[in-house]
Amino acid sequence: MKIFITADHHFHHKNIIEYCNRSFKTVEEMDNVTIEKWNKKVGRDDLVIHLGDFALGTKEQVKETKEKLNGTIILIKGNHDRVNEGFIVVRDSIQIGNLLFSHRPIPKKEIPKGCINESEKSDELTISTSKTEILFLELMYNCLSIGGKCSVIVPDGVLFGNSNAHKSIRKLLLEKCRLDAIISMPSGIFKPYAGVSTAVLFFTKGEPTEKVWFYDMEADGFSLDDKRNEIQQNDIPDILERFEKRSKEDNKDISKKSFFVSIDEIKANEWDLSINKYRKENHEEVIHRESKEIIKEAKKEVKELLEGFEELEKIV
Repeated sequence: MKIFITADHHFHHKNIIEYCNRSFKTVEEMDNVTIEKWNKKVGRDDLVIHLGDFALGTKEQVKETKEKLNGTIILIKGNHDRVNEGFIVVRDSIQIGNLLFSHRPIPKKEIPKGCINESEKSDELTISTSKTEILFLELMYNCLSIGGKCSVIVPDGVLFGNSNAHKSIRKLLLEKCRLDAIISMPSGIFKPYAGVSTAVLFFTKGEPTEKVWFYDMEADGFSLDDKRNEIQQNDIPDILERFEKRSKEDNKDISKKSFFVSIDEIKANEWDLSINKYRKENHEEVIHRESKEIIKEAKKEVKELLEGFEELEKIV
């Protein structure tokens, strides 16, 4: 049996074709192609953990679609999942071993412009803030067991914000977790929904951080405009390869795409985790010629040009 993790298929969701620039003319075409590709990858006896937004349709439509798909499906509810019948598990999040799976941490109706009222916060959240991106990280930390791992995408502001709450969550991730990696992603990677710059955090709960591996991701295989057309440039294969080999390679050169930064240096910079804080660009030294030499050469070229005109006048 194989285990697959996926999300956001949006079966029967007509508008998703336009929202995400999906290359289908009709929702029927999208559903049929997606089902075909699913069944080529997933076997009858496989397990699929679906992290939400499986379908937007009637009870009958969702049931019919699910019956066409291979594998046993565990559904973690998303904001478009209105039909729950027929799935093995339906809940807001689920923990399997040391892994926590969630579509989103807080119901959308409770998140006005990225904030939440203090009165609506859980007592388990101790950081004093209304910023949901910070509460999200604390929630993930609280849900993990010792040794549990988390991979999460956050807005760049989490990495360098100078409020007490921003510094507190970064300190928590560095002192109570092993922050394995930060992958800085380009703005536009989530277009057409948002153009904000983001980063991927990988951390393990239960042991302090000694050093953090940074990677400057510039492309994900798609253009960074609203169309998100496929392109050749793609750093993801390189990220996966370098992440696995990061401890064996020389990652001291902070001018490269990936490098390590020690916890002592991060502490000295008030727990700042933005890649630009530590990355140094290599600038090639440009050697300029002496001004007198340039003037001398220019006078010679002008003289030769004038002599050429004199010869031309003789011919004419």
